[in-house]
Amino acid sequence: MQTTGGGWIRHQSLEPVRTQNFCIHRDDVTRPDGSRAIFEYQEIGHGAAVVARRQDGKIALVRVWHYLHGDTLNLPGGTIEPDEAPETAALRELEEEAGVTADRLVPLAVTRLLNRSTVQLHLFATVGNLTTGQRNLSAAETGMTVEWWDLEDAVAAASDGTITLAGGALGILLFAEAIRSGRLATPREAAVRQPS
Repeated sequence: MQTTGGGWIRHQSLEPVRTQNFCIHRDDVTRPDGSRAIFEYQEIGHGAAVVARRQDGKIALVRVWHYLHGDTLNLPGGTIEPDEAPETAALRELEEEAGVTADRLVPLAVTRLLNRSTVQLHLFATVGNLTTGQRNLSAAETGMTVEWWDLEDAVAAASDGTITLAGGALGILLFAEAIRSGRLATPREAAVRQPS
């Protein structure tokens, strides 16, 4: 028996399904109100995604046919490999999926995507210049295309359901708010602030 905090007690934990990157947990728990239940949740590898903005103000979105979700439009991103830092994963995924390298990244947020999942999504934004190079797509990313969107149009797509994956929509909205509030400079503002 183990107290897990918040008044929850775990009596036993089972893992009926475990693979390299996925696990289902079935925990026998006592809730804070004293009732006993089975609490099921997923353990999935953490991810990283990037809002990459060019000097002209457009941001990179990637479009691919997803096995579960059909035609998806999202930020470049993917799974953080074991022993890989989130920022390193974000830079790697940006280069692999969009063929873009960035001077540096700034964190936007770390979020949990589902109540019954341990997965964390690390959201970043690029700062400085972007360089376009070669993409290195995985088999699951075959057919992935890169689209450069005006931020206002991307915000609309995140708000109207065109971008259906929560992490991408959240990243775009957080980035737009950071620009609006002045926490992040637009490319033009950053150029003006550079000493001559």
